[in-house]
Amino acid sequence: MGTGKDVWEIIATVRDNDGDAAETARYFEIPLGLVRWPGCRQAVRLLLDELLAPAVARELRERGHDVLAIADHPGWAALSTPR
Repeated sequence: MGTGKDVWEIIATVRDNDGDAAETARYFEIPLGLVRWPGCRQAVRLLLDELLAPAVARELRERGHDVLAIADHPGWAALSTPR
């Protein structure tokens, strides 16, 4: 089940709500279990696009997220997606 929201939207809203995950879940009308804050590891690793700085991935990892950044792996940049 997805939320239809980008991860950054949920993170920003949790921050705006002083870390209150329940308030964020009510705001987006989604189950509380989909708002995992702080430091909850997701079941799926997040892979950041090569246009995002590796510092973004480091910051997310420090907050407990399972994240890889394409920019941290030069051999991965500009690989095409199989069709």
